Amino acid sequence: MGIIQAAINAVSGDLGDQYGEAIQPPASLSRTFVMAPGVRVRPNDPRNTNVNNTSNRVSNGSLIHVWPGTMMLLVDGGKIISACAEPGYFEVSNAAAPSIWAAADIKGSLMDAFERLKFGGGTPRDQRVYYINMQEIQGIKYGTANPMTYFDSMYGAELSIRARGTYSFQIINPIKFFNQVVSKGAALNNEVVDFNDIKEQFNGEFLTALEDSLGKLSMDGVPFNQVKGHSLNLTKYLADALDEDWKELRGMEIKM
Repeated sequence: MGIIQAAINAVSGDLGDQYGEAIQPPASLSRTFVMAPGVRVRPNDPRNTNVNNTSNRVSNGSLIHVWPGTMMLLVDGGKIISACAEPGYFEVSNAAAPSIWAAADIKGSLMDAFERLKFGGGTPRDQRVYYINMQEIQGIKYGTANPMTYFDSMYGAELSIRARGTYSFQIINPIKFFNQVVSKGAALNNEVVDFNDIKEQFNGEFLTALEDSLGKLSMDGVPFNQVKGHSLNLTKYLADALDEDWKELRGMEIKM
């Protein structure tokens, strides 16, 4: 089973009249959501031809709307069988091979993951649509519970500092993120996952990386009062420190 690009009549504009079943993201999503289940457009419409459909089954011929800045994952029995990061409308086809549609600006690492991933097919038993947010997610608050140490080489003094502020990140590999970060309970219960609800562990890892990165700035001889002027170096050190846990294992990239 795969998806094929659908031609939509822009004049009529009513998906419910053109397809027995149309799926799209929830109407209201926060800017910090990371995963959302697909919802049906007018599920109780008497014109819906798929009258025997269950909530966990995507019928042949269904139309899936992919929003800009998201990747749609078509999941069958917990296994990704199709994925799409290209905005538009796509029709589910039992006759099509497992498919991937990716926008031209998707990073090479994600395309490499597509090549390595073994997509499956077969008759759907428990099939669902999920959307992963690929836009930069900003304004994640952090703060130190305990002071960190910074050695100021200019004064030869060891300073105790506290830090608070915000950082941003981006999901660059939605497949890794879905498999490694999104809880299976949230996925099975069709819950919207907001990063602020799961950020505790990530904030702890971010603060550990921040302390390590500040230590590298100290070793570079940067006085504490000039740390803000070295934000690019600090971001690089943070990215290096978080690459293994965030980028390589979870498909996330720090933006600071």
